[in-house]
Amino acid sequence: EFLLQDERIILSANSEAGRGSYAEWIGIPADEIKVIHNGVDFEFLEKGRESDIFNERFSKLGIKEGHKIIGGLFRLEPGKRVGLWLDAFEIALREDERIRGILIGGGRMSEAVSEWIHEKGLEKRVSLIGPVSDVASWLEKMDVFLFTSISEGLPNVIIEAQGFGVPVVSTDVGGVSEIVEDGVTGLVVGTADPRDLSNSMISIMELIDEEKEENISKKIRKKFSIEKMISNTEKEYRIHLSEKG
Repeated sequence: EFLLQDERIILSANSEAGRGSYAEWIGIPADEIKVIHNGVDFEFLEKGRESDIFNERFSKLGIKEGHKIIGGLFRLEPGKRVGLWLDAFEIALREDERIRGILIGGGRMSEAVSEWIHEKGLEKRVSLIGPVSDVASWLEKMDVFLFTSISEGLPNVIIEAQGFGVPVVSTDVGGVSEIVEDGVTGLVVGTADPRDLSNSMISIMELIDEEKEENISKKIRKKFSIEKMISNTEKEYRIHLSEKG
C-alpha cells in the first residue's frame, strides 16, 4: 500500500487475467495495472537442439509415419491435472487409432503417472519422457499440444508450442485465451470434461494442415517475440516518464 502511493511506481502483469486478479487482490482499478505479454526467445530454443540425443531417444518410442502425436510438456504436479490429460487422450485414441502420446517433464507425480499409464494399458501408446533440455525437437514432432491445468498465469509453454507450429487444445484458465486464437491457432475448452477435450483434439487435427502450422508459427513468433516484449516495456516507461515529467 505504501509503494502504491509513490507516483514513480507502476504495476504490470503479463496477462489480462492476471491484471484482474491482482487488481481485485490489491483493491485498485484494473486499468491502473499495465499488461505486457511475455516474449519467448525462440532463437535460444532453436540453439538448444541436441539432435543426436533426440533422434536416438525418439527412435525407441515406436512412433511411425502416419501416427498423430498428442504432446504435453509441463511439470508432473497435481495442478497440471495429468489424470485429465490421460483420460482425454484415452477417449481420443478410441476415435483414432493413429494417436500416440508424449508426456515431457518431471515432478513429484512421475511415478504415479507411470502407474496410471500402466493401469490404463497405454504403455504402447503414451511415452513418459521425463525432463528434457531440447524442447524444440520434441515440440516439432507434436501434432497437437494438450494442456489441462486447473489454474495458470500466462503459460509460456503454450506460446512455445504454437511458435513451433503446434496447435493447442487447452482448458480455459488464466491467460490461455489471450494467447490461443480460438479456431485458428488452437481450441480453448470451457470445461474439464475429457470428452470435450478429446473432441477438440480430433477437430483440430482435421482442421490444421502443414500450411496452417507454418502460419501459426509465424503469427505467434511475431506476436510474442522478445523484441516486442521489450518494445512494449519501453513504451510504458516512456508514457509514465512523460506523464510525470
